Amino acid sequence: MKKILIAFLLLSVFALSACNQDTGSDESYQVVTVLNDGMWSYDSNESPESYEQGSKIATISKKTDPEVTPGTNESNYFEKGTKIYSIKGKDELIMAVEPSGKKSILRKNEN
Repeated sequence: MKKILIAFLLLSVFALSACNQDTGSDESYQVVTVLNDGMWSYDSNESPESYEQGSKIATISKKTDPEVTPGTNESNYFEKGTKIYSIKGKDELIMAVEPSGKKSILRKNEN
């Protein structure tokens, strides 16, 4: 009898958890770009106009799906061809310049 009760409880838990899954598309993801020296994330608090663009350090070779962790020189946000530049005097920041010319600041992740 205990085995039947345990089996019923487990099935109930699985059924309830399946009913509670959100399949909406309003999920959000962190903008991540991976370069040889680590992982970088978009910093919305930084204005690109506040910094002096340095030398080119990479070009994004592939845009991955948002839920996928990118490989080296890939991003889950920036399009293929986006150029990555150092920022003069700021080792913890880089600048992404999209093919359209739009600039964004990324901050090096601590881990």
